[in-house]
Amino acid sequence: MGTLSGFRRSLRVFSLAMVLLVCAGRAQAATVTVAWDPNTESDLAGYVVSWGTVTGAYAFTQDVGNVAAYAVPNLQPGTTYYVAVQAYNTNGLTSPYSTELTVTIPPTTPTSPTLVSVSPASGPTAGGTTITLTGTNFIAGAAVNVGGILATGVTVVSATTITAVTPAHTAGSVTVTVTFPGGAQAIKASAYSFVASSLTLTGVQPASGSIDGGTAVSITGSAFVAGATVHFGDAAAAVTFLDAQTLIAIAPAHAAGAVDVVVTNPGGATARRTSGFTFVSGNPTDDADGDGLPDVWETQYGLDPAVSTGDDGAAGDPDDDGLTNLAEHAAGTHPRGFYRRYFAEGVSSIFFTTTIAVANPNAVAASVVFSFMLPDGSLARHPVTVAAHARATVDAHDVESIANTSFSTTIESDVEFVADRTVWWDATGYGGHAETGIESPSTTWYLAEGATHSGIDLFYLIQNPNAQPARVDVRYLLPHGSPITKSYEVPANARFNIWVDLEDPRLAQTDVSAVITSTNGVPVIVERSLYLAAGGLAFGAGHNSAGVTAPNATWFLAEGATGDYFDMFVLIANPSGSAATVRGTYLLPTGQTIEKQYAVPANSRFNIWVDLEDPDLANTAVSASYVSTNNVPIIVERTLWWPNLATAGWQEAHNAFGTTATGTRWALADGELGGERSIATFILIANTSSVGATVRVTLLMEDGSTVARDFPVTARSRFNVDIAAEFPAAQGKRFGSIIESLGEAPAELVVERAMYWNARGVFWAAGTNAVATRLTATGPGSGVTP
Repeated sequence: MGTLSGFRRSLRVFSLAMVLLVCAGRAQAATVTVAWDPNTESDLAGYVVSWGTVTGAYAFTQDVGNVAAYAVPNLQPGTTYYVAVQAYNTNGLTSPYSTELTVTIPPTTPTSPTLVSVSPASGPTAGGTTITLTGTNFIAGAAVNVGGILATGVTVVSATTITAVTPAHTAGSVTVTVTFPGGAQAIKASAYSFVASSLTLTGVQPASGSIDGGTAVSITGSAFVAGATVHFGDAAAAVTFLDAQTLIAIAPAHAAGAVDVVVTNPGGATARRTSGFTFVSGNPTDDADGDGLPDVWETQYGLDPAVSTGDDGAAGDPDDDGLTNLAEHAAGTHPRGFYRRYFAEGVSSIFFTTTIAVANPNAVAASVVFSFMLPDGSLARHPVTVAAHARATVDAHDVESIANTSFSTTIESDVEFVADRTVWWDATGYGGHAETGIESPSTTWYLAEGATHSGIDLFYLIQNPNAQPARVDVRYLLPHGSPITKSYEVPANARFNIWVDLEDPRLAQTDVSAVITSTNGVPVIVERSLYLAAGGLAFGAGHNSAGVTAPNATWFLAEGATGDYFDMFVLIANPSGSAATVRGTYLLPTGQTIEKQYAVPANSRFNIWVDLEDPDLANTAVSASYVSTNNVPIIVERTLWWPNLATAGWQEAHNAFGTTATGTRWALADGELGGERSIATFILIANTSSVGATVRVTLLMEDGSTVARDFPVTARSRFNVDIAAEFPAAQGKRFGSIIESLGEAPAELVVERAMYWNARGVFWAAGTNAVATRLTATGPGSGVTP
């Protein structure tokens, strides 16, 4: 085989981080990251990393594509390894080996049990809080002592996790001690704080009932105590105390309309749910027009209870979904579900929780129905009323029907809405990923990002919201062609999971994109979740994105950052049989633009490490566009990892696809500021137009209040709205947002949202990103009046 000239033979190492892997069969193995000076020849195609236990004789090789660093996996303790790199060009010619790197993995030694963290780190003095203890070398039979008092309900989940229930205790910070059989102890001082009150009210279900009273209402939250009272507006309810998280209230009689729900503990602490319950005329069994539809149900979903014909009657189908109103009532679905959003991913367990934020940008309330699809094909319904110009949140842990299971979600509403889903893991929230609601199912989906090497686990999540099974082909695209195709069947009304690492030996250690096709024409929803074993933690880092339904010649990315903290990667998939010539244009905050050219081979996956593309891109915030100049359609995604690999080693990531169209009016469902995790939210705006823009950002609070500010955004630039700096009224609150380009000829925008939070004492231990949703509705009910 021929060789390349000019390959830089020096191999520099800027990180030598030990990472314990948690995947089956790989426990106690280590990962060592190596990096090299990039080759600058125009026909460079990529690099091959080789390693083994004998100098100059390498038992393992990995084609890593066109990157400048690789985490060598599965290195055994007490072993010396030798690593070298080769470059290869588009003609298949390879360079000589680089200078060989020698590294010895330290041997493992037995360690005593340790207690690293307790989560949550605080709770009410009444006790009853379930806490999760994380550490090392836990064994069965452990006892947990919180502030000198034994905890109850102690469960040793694994060698690294224990759960327990706190006792009652006076207010203050206390030591937590774990004692094991034989007398060994793990102790953490000031690990938990008892607080006088942490009363919250997070859920009211059902959200409506008769004006005559008598509706049994489940009220969920935290720090409820026996003797708590509940008021619906100014009327008191009969209350049954179940536990610190749940009250059952019997709604009193009340005039029609939405009212606040207020919980008051003995001693005066209160929690409020603004417009949390709506009183409607009639009893649940009343049917004035005799059409078989209860008046209360018709009123709740916008049907006329006095009309039994047309769209308001039992045979009506106002949302044209093929189900009559009578069928929708029987199924618990929305008779006027004109707007829908889908999520394939969702999980509720002791380790994971899922929250779904819904924002209503309209001047009228939204009647919303959640349909949760479980792995066995069963369905669970959950109705919610979202007030005008407000944001509501559904926490999977508060919905009994989806506790301790994975699920997919369909959301229906009678007015336009936006939805964002966040999956959090571990009680400390040290990891998380998010996605925007998906507009509709499709028979074809594309994924650009994906990897199964270096401690990464890759999953494809498929939701089938139909009454018949879907037969699905997955075409896996590797860095240099030769796709692999696998076939699957997804049951009706179900969620399906593919663990890509285990599907084929050729997929076990590679970068990968995918094309997913329903071969029997049944449309599905597709998402991808990627997790990295980092920092000695299960799923130490991770990100998620839904696929896209079609390649395109033009893509836009609003978010992006490089420098000492972030590493930015752009992933391009070319699913066609022809090579693509791609122009990347990078938009800086100053209005400066930088252009680069890329060649993406046919049926392949291509990687751009943006930090290394240009000196002016080495340390900056940046938006970008990518255009296939020879009109071969492509797929574009962006991933940010942090902190910088060269200085600390990655602990988290977030990801989003590019958008293929700009807009003048966007909305986001999720956003939060402050709280016990010090959450930070940023709205990222790319002005893709050649003229400057005035952009109005309006926050939609959970209580229906709004706050707005206008910002000037330079032409063809990237702009960042730091919510903490620009909206101090949002401190301690959750919110949605509307982002509008103003003026008679408003500039075109692309909008994304990034959120970061602290966990386990680590700054920005976790974070998420989501692309905003373009709003389409117009008219007096469609948004906030300027």
